[in-house]
Amino acid sequence: MNAILLILSLLSGPTITDIGYCSDVTAPSCPVRDFWPRFNRAQSAGTEAYYFVSGFYNNARVAFVPREVYVRFTVSMSAPDGLVWRPRQP
Repeated sequence: MNAILLILSLLSGPTITDIGYCSDVTAPSCPVRDFWPRFNRAQSAGTEAYYFVSGFYNNARVAFVPREVYVRFTVSMSAPDGLVWRPRQP
């Protein structure tokens, strides 16, 4: 298992600065709801979301990931390639 984590951490994605889970991505209590695509918010009520954050404060970007990916990574690791990183939606 440690070898898998090492290999995954060596991939060239951005560094993960935070990870998290929201039981409802559209809830006011979800810290990354402003990163969820605006056009999809009305249909997304009740949708759970696992996410990675890269960057801090005003330059933060968020990638929403499946649980299977979420459980393999921790803060300070490099994120896997191929993720869609979203800026805050106005």
